[in-house]
Amino acid sequence: MHLTTKHDPDRTSPAQATDIDVQSLSPSAWRVRDTRFPESDARALIGFIEEKGEVFEVMQMGSGFQWFTYHSLQDAIGHFGRANPPAEGTEHVLSWLPSHA
Repeated sequence: MHLTTKHDPDRTSPAQATDIDVQSLSPSAWRVRDTRFPESDARALIGFIEEKGEVFEVMQMGSGFQWFTYHSLQDAIGHFGRANPPAEGTEHVLSWLPSHA
């Protein structure tokens, strides 16, 4: 799945329909990129989605790693186009990562 891109450096999160590229890695795993950045830029990689049984696990990359679970692939993809994930997603933060606040 490759979606159209529009560059807007002032936005802090990608808009789903224009800035997200979801690439299938296997029948049950996908890589998610922010197309506002060149593929060679580390900021372009924003996460992964993996189908695990009846749920889709999102690993969001940023200033640490966060995991969310959704009941459909569409909801998992939609996670990356929202500033605030929907309430039905379950968040799991790695507490052992150092905080740089």
